[in-house]
Amino acid sequence: MRNDPASGLDRTNDASSPEALFNRACELLRKGDERANTLLPRLQAYPHYAQGWLLLARVLTERKQSDAAMVAFDQALAVREPPLAAALEKADLMIATGQPGAAATWLTDFRRRGARDARLCHKLGRAHYAAGDYEAARAALQRAVDRAPDFAEAWFHLGLVEQDLDRPAAAATSYRKALSARPDMFEAALNLGISLQETGSIEPALDAYARAVRIKPTCFNRVAQALTSAPTGRLWLDPSALRRSLESRA
Repeated sequence: MRNDPASGLDRTNDASSPEALFNRACELLRKGDERANTLLPRLQAYPHYAQGWLLLARVLTERKQSDAAMVAFDQALAVREPPLAAALEKADLMIATGQPGAAATWLTDFRRRGARDARLCHKLGRAHYAAGDYEAARAALQRAVDRAPDFAEAWFHLGLVEQDLDRPAAAATSYRKALSARPDMFEAALNLGISLQETGSIEPALDAYARAVRIKPTCFNRVAQALTSAPTGRLWLDPSALRRSLESRA
């Protein structure tokens, strides 16, 4: 077989496997090449090639073609054992396009089919949180950390929910767990400081803030704002004095 420069396709491999076909279609899509449209109908010959449909969905998501991406995600999920990534990324797209409630409903149904991965519980918690259902978010995120105690992101997001439910002590516990799993998560250290400050524990809060600044020095201004805006905070007229104070705790 030969190469056909006029079509821009390598005839030696474009139809040799579904992987090659999907890769070529996605390559053209990324370039904004209209020739991708001639390949898309041919992909239908491989309805059960989930990884190809997932790749296509990702590229369409990158290109902000949400409706088309949703179709591709659904195709990837139509197989007997769908890739978990397709479920998680479909939910992300639903949330990003203003459908968090629908994402939560869909994820709940997906879980009922037997999926029990902690990442699915985490995503369900994020969907509930985006929809404003904090109690449901808390329950889902708690299931996530129960199944995966070292799941730093799930602990962090559980902390956010606890803060929004006005449970600063519980939030602080979650942020500590997040930091234990991922010591470089400055957001957890920063929010730990805020939560501790809300409980009136200013000295431990300062230790947490010092840790946040040590991890990410550019968050200093956020620390300074948090310290001076809360009722239990402290006022530093000289930012350099605050910086020295935090550095002394490192």
